[in-house]
Amino acid sequence: MMVRSIVLLAPVLLLWMAAAGHAQAPDHPYVVPQHDVDVLYAVPLPAPAGQAGSRAGEPVKAIEQRMRFAAGLQRQRVDPPGPGTYMITDYRAGQLIMVQPGQRIATSIPAPGGPIATPGTRATGDYTRLGPQTIAGVGCTDWRTRDDSGNQSVVCLTGDGVLLRAMQADHVLVQAVRVTFDRQDPTLFDVPAGFSLQRPAARAP
Repeated sequence: MMVRSIVLLAPVLLLWMAAAGHAQAPDHPYVVPQHDVDVLYAVPLPAPAGQAGSRAGEPVKAIEQRMRFAAGLQRQRVDPPGPGTYMITDYRAGQLIMVQPGQRIATSIPAPGGPIATPGTRATGDYTRLGPQTIAGVGCTDWRTRDDSGNQSVVCLTGDGVLLRAMQADHVLVQAVRVTFDRQDPTLFDVPAGFSLQRPAARAP
């Protein structure tokens, strides 16, 4: 359950940090945090078969997951509720690292999607500004865009690139419930000493 719950959040964050091209658009938002940040997200659980998902503003059963970002390292860490498996994303190296403390194992694989935007660069691709919002007490701007799969989405991003909400078809995918801008301990973004680091071999085409 813990591994699956991480999967609910991490790819959503990756979608908005993937660069859609090489040229920057000056009127587009930042999609990677420009400063260290600690965000607690509510991630709605998938609706049972035959039921609609949650819409903006509706109460919904959700799990909470914590995301921390170290801008200087260009690394992100996502933790599920409680102790257990967590994920580190190294945007500089383009790697995802799944850390399993119980087994003292870390597994590193290439990050999915295209090139990852870096701090200081704005989004490329199709972004349309919709208007201001306030989420978890922090101001952000809604932007209409498309993810890597071509699905139309609305993302609310702060002026310095922190994702506070992502929606598709009026259904909330993830929404911040607490945001803290503070320096992050760099050791949180390293594989713990003594852990076995595994790199699965790439499959032949």
